[in-house]
Amino acid sequence: EGDLERTPFLHLIAQILLRGLSGTLAIWPEDESVRGQDRVRFEAGKPVAARLLGSAPPVLERALLPLFPRTRGAFAFYEGVDLAPDAAVRGSAEPLALLAASLRVGARRDAVEAVLEQYAGMTLRFTGSADVKRYALLPKEERLVDVMRAGPATPEELAAHSELGLELGQRLVYLFLVTKALEPYQPVARASAE
Repeated sequence: EGDLERTPFLHLIAQILLRGLSGTLAIWPEDESVRGQDRVRFEAGKPVAARLLGSAPPVLERALLPLFPRTRGAFAFYEGVDLAPDAAVRGSAEPLALLAASLRVGARRDAVEAVLEQYAGMTLRFTGSADVKRYALLPKEERLVDVMRAGPATPEELAAHSELGLELGQRLVYLFLVTKALEPYQPVARASAE
């Protein structure tokens, strides 16, 4: 549990995915006078249903996008509990594709900057276990992944190589850091012969 001010919605989705959790994420409204919560049900880390306070598109991925820019609102995750049995929106959203889509329409600049600052100047490498297809990237975004796979580089170098411009390049680097597809690189020291 926590608040969206400190833990952005994108980070919540990434953590639920990485841990493979099943249950319901409840998010209280920014306006405390509004009763109820937005509720998103997950199975094995993937969103499968949502009951949202406002009107929502019938496609789960699109219905969840307005939650990403929120900067306030308490949340709690109830593991193993379905608190949205009457969910109006159902489906099976690929979490990584959802996260990538959310960054195309906007991003919490504070969250992007905070994560990039943690890794500033650090040499990173793309992990071999990352399944890039799950992100449903656009061709120009895929070309930045090619740069990431070419060899270790700093977040600044990676973002600067983006054909999408610096801001979108930073968002992609941020996405891959939050989802653990990029990790710090430590070159293996070779033993010297005596």
